[in-house]
Amino acid sequence: PMYGAIDGIPSKNFQNMSWYTTVNGTVQDPYSLLPTISATDADDSKTEHCIALRNGSSAMQAYADLQCRDWTEQRIQETKLALVRYCELDTLAMVFIVEAWQDWCR
Repeated sequence: PMYGAIDGIPSKNFQNMSWYTTVNGTVQDPYSLLPTISATDADDSKTEHCIALRNGSSAMQAYADLQCRDWTEQRIQETKLALVRYCELDTLAMVFIVEAWQDWCR
């Protein structure tokens, strides 16, 4: 784990993360490694929602929900945290793509 490590790649949202993992010899989707966050709605502490942003559609929906939902402050903050983590991984993935293209063009 070097992503977000002191002597590794800096990160504002992760600590000691390894995006390359295998299970039984199969490389795991890095987006499946993003943490799932649980939060509750206002006025209904029994209703828990799992926030698992693992694709662009769920990230867009979570962002839209932030604009027009009456949520608890905890749920708002947990959703924002999930969004910045998703966006950081998504940006990292785009950097890897550009680096691969540059390497292929050399």
